[in-house]
Amino acid sequence: MVYIETEEADDDDLVVLGPQWLGSEVIGELLARELTMRCRPTGCFTNDDFQVVLMGATADEVLYLLASLGLSTRCSFGDETAEHEIEHELPCLNFVETLAGLWDHEEDGGAGDSMVYGGLRFEAGRFGVDDFMHVFPRVQVRLRRHFMSYVSVDPDCDLYQWFHGSKYCTGSGCEALITLELHENVIELKSRAVIAGDLTASEVYQFQESLAGVVVGALQDCLPGVQVQVAYLSAIDLAMHDPRPYAYPSRDVLLALVNEKETVQRARGSQGVEEEKLCNLVAFGSELLLSSLVPGLEMHVSRLPLDTRRQLCALLDPSDPMGRDWCLLAVRLGLSTELPVVEGDRDSAGSPTDRVLSLWSADSEATLSKLVKALTSLSRTDAVDSVLATVSAVNDLMSAK
Repeated sequence: MVYIETEEADDDDLVVLGPQWLGSEVIGELLARELTMRCRPTGCFTNDDFQVVLMGATADEVLYLLASLGLSTRCSFGDETAEHEIEHELPCLNFVETLAGLWDHEEDGGAGDSMVYGGLRFEAGRFGVDDFMHVFPRVQVRLRRHFMSYVSVDPDCDLYQWFHGSKYCTGSGCEALITLELHENVIELKSRAVIAGDLTASEVYQFQESLAGVVVGALQDCLPGVQVQVAYLSAIDLAMHDPRPYAYPSRDVLLALVNEKETVQRARGSQGVEEEKLCNLVAFGSELLLSSLVPGLEMHVSRLPLDTRRQLCALLDPSDPMGRDWCLLAVRLGLSTELPVVEGDRDSAGSPTDRVLSLWSADSEATLSKLVKALTSLSRTDAVDSVLATVSAVNDLMSAK
């Protein structure tokens, strides 16, 4: 059997009694070369279109199943009383080529106005997948769902999707390009807008953050346990429309924010070192917005991603010849009196490092920065790098005050 959990709380979860039917007759037939060669290149179909190729099941049932699997979603409003007119989108069957001019240079809005750029790159960390080719269509499904819910608030917004790419625009002038890049190994999110009138850098930032959440959510759902790392695309390169913008590791950006630096550096080969302003890289050129962001290391240790916590346990649970393991970490965190409790539980199942972190979490002042300082004092650079590398999802890297 195959158990499928639906996303909507009001919907019932599904149990497929015939996995072979699901894999061969439904997914296999829909993605068969014979069908993809003659289907609509946009990947959008009506109920009637589906019913033509389905055997032994109704289109409504199969579409509901595919939607639960994250392979399809409704992409038109249509008439609720005419289900056959409502279109559903399967991005995995979208073979539309990229249109020219989708991300050309745009002129500034006028005197005093300026076009700002920003962007993020998402990739799998160590022991991750080799490519995102089969994951990206699920990202596009979530983008469509985000658009379908957002269009009621902003009727002028638009979403155009093609093979390995999507462009999302708001009525206020924010634009985002989400594409599969670097031999299908990374997903890039590029954002831009002309800061003018009522549009502020904060709104552009919130727009990009919401789309980043869509991408990260899809990756974490499709690749549970795989570490998703986020890098910041150079605003300078994006403004120049460099086809291969430089990506600053989140570790460098995070340390610069924590140390209250104004710039972050990158090597330029024979040209030496180039500096880029943090406010341009992170906050679309707004010093005010940058000052309102809280670096992730200042958040409570309870916000530590589960994957990071597991890595710390794997690193600190084994006894260290110099004593630089979970025991000395507990001492540096001020939990010396709790050592008998942790030591007494060592015979039981579980990780002593995890118990130390759980006990320390009771302290409202237990921040990730203090954890990094404690690990640094133990010279456990491997554990420090683990924290800095995995506190990289947008919602963990920084947040508004």
